[in-house]
Amino acid sequence: RYLARWAMEVNPAATRTLLAAANNEPLAAESRLLGLLALGGRDAARGIAQLGPTLSRPPTEEEIRILALGTDDPDVKRFLAGLLNQPTLRVPTLRALLAVRHTFATLPLQTDLTGATNALLGGTVAEVTLGAEAAGAFQLAACTPALVAALEAQAGNVALATAILRGLRETGTAPIEPLAKLLADPTRAKLHDDAVAALATSNAPAAPAHLIGLFAALTPRARGIALERLSDRPEGARALLAALTS
Repeated sequence: RYLARWAMEVNPAATRTLLAAANNEPLAAESRLLGLLALGGRDAARGIAQLGPTLSRPPTEEEIRILALGTDDPDVKRFLAGLLNQPTLRVPTLRALLAVRHTFATLPLQTDLTGATNALLGGTVAEVTLGAEAAGAFQLAACTPALVAALEAQAGNVALATAILRGLRETGTAPIEPLAKLLADPTRAKLHDDAVAALATSNAPAAPAHLIGLFAALTPRARGIALERLSDRPEGARALLAALTS
């Protein structure tokens, strides 16, 4: 198999001819798939999406990564959406997509990514961790309620709560009330720095001023994080200036 694929990779013209001929003559799905993998690119993504339903196995990580190149193609989008909506395939599909998240257009899959991520955020520790990562990496603002619910449900798991706060920070959708409540809880002091970072980058209009109002109760380290994060954003810088001049 490896030698066959190597031969196809170094002879792309012959591989395209073989695949074109296969449109008129029977060719085993796995053999056709091998040719598509050797070629790669958007055409391969479309071909994999069309072949996928005929296979007796789920797609491999490599196949999902190639599929990601064609998310604006209706066949590819439909196939990937089907994978994300299957509980048994959701996790490996999301992991593969996360690995190439900077190389493909996520907008066509936004609804399906959101649905899959929300489902994970209500699951096991491993699933919630992956869901928090996906929410942040794919900028899934619609996952904010599920992230907040997971944060409250995982109060005793510092590592997991930290991952959830990171997801809220990366989406920029951290709500004021739950994070202010967390910051007022001395039993959750280990999470305060991450909560401050999430609140400082929140797109909630009142978040900068609210965070500045909490400065007196923050540790020196947390205040430093807040100042750094707030000063990086126009809204935060304006709030800091207003607080200094008031």
